[in-house]
Amino acid sequence: MNDDNQLPTRDTAIYEGQIPPSLERVIPAMRRFGKISFWCQLVLGIIAGLIFFFAGFVGSNTGEPNRLSPEEGPGLFFAIAGLVALAIGMYWALRYTQIAKRLAIPDPSLRPTRSQTLGSLQTGVIINLVGMLFSLVAAQIITGLLMVKVLSSEGVQFSPAALSRLVQPIDIFVVLANTNSLFAHFVALSCSLWLLRLIQTIKPN
Repeated sequence: MNDDNQLPTRDTAIYEGQIPPSLERVIPAMRRFGKISFWCQLVLGIIAGLIFFFAGFVGSNTGEPNRLSPEEGPGLFFAIAGLVALAIGMYWALRYTQIAKRLAIPDPSLRPTRSQTLGSLQTGVIINLVGMLFSLVAAQIITGLLMVKVLSSEGVQFSPAALSRLVQPIDIFVVLANTNSLFAHFVALSCSLWLLRLIQTIKPN
């Protein structure tokens, strides 16, 4: 007669106690910071990519190639390499949300191990560090070219032929695009490092 009182009142009661308390902190954090990392990289990456595409199109239609143009040459190459790393970082950020779903599985044999989770986070850190390196090298080259442009523009007479030796608005857009890419890598790196610290401070069960 009293058997009905022993039945679970909600579905989660069936799995009560099967997920370690430590994972109750890790799962929402992995999900939250994975989404923050993904969307930040996606939005800033699209903005930077559109600017670089426009800058490259403008640079290829200015007539004679200008070796002092930030939108051409090695600066643009390293900036695009940073964007490629950003795309890989976006994919890896989605893995964080997938790991969070797998950590919520009641069966311990189906969950990622502590070492696997740490390894995934460490890979994300490496991806964004490499992307930041590319973006920083691009920043050095771009700002160096702009400095040369500024110094070489002294005493230049205004003429259509001399315009390429002056700092153009598109040059500043290239700097802004590379800054967006660098900031996206920084946010993603911060998310990965915070999650890494969280998991390392939690004692394994």
